Amino acid sequence: MSAAACLIIGNIRDGEYEGLIAEGITPLLIADSRKTSKIADAKQISPVALYDFSRGLTADLIQLTQQLLDELISEGLPVLPVYLSSSVKMRESHQACTPLIFLEPKHKLTQQFVELYQLLEERS
Repeated sequence: MSAAACLIIGNIRDGEYEGLIAEGITPLLIADSRKTSKIADAKQISPVALYDFSRGLTADLIQLTQQLLDELISEGLPVLPVYLSSSVKMRESHQACTPLIFLEPKHKLTQQFVELYQLLEERS
């Protein structure tokens, strides 16, 4: 694994992860165990775990996520305490060709990106 990684909870499609790989960031994917069209090319990104997302947010998913994070920490990898949630606002931002911070500056996802940026700035 590269020095940087990003834990992704839920499936991603082609076009949603290539930027991470280009920046040297390894996507760690908890993928849906059911067949779906929203799946990345397995040659580019393979799941580190599977979960049936039709069950919704359960204690099993929380435990699986925490287990993966604990493994990363035990390997001595730095884990940032910032969570970026999923939101339709990101798609709307792309469709409007407007950065999310300008489209929806007070939105929860925007604030999560601001928090991540501030944390990275502090560490650099």
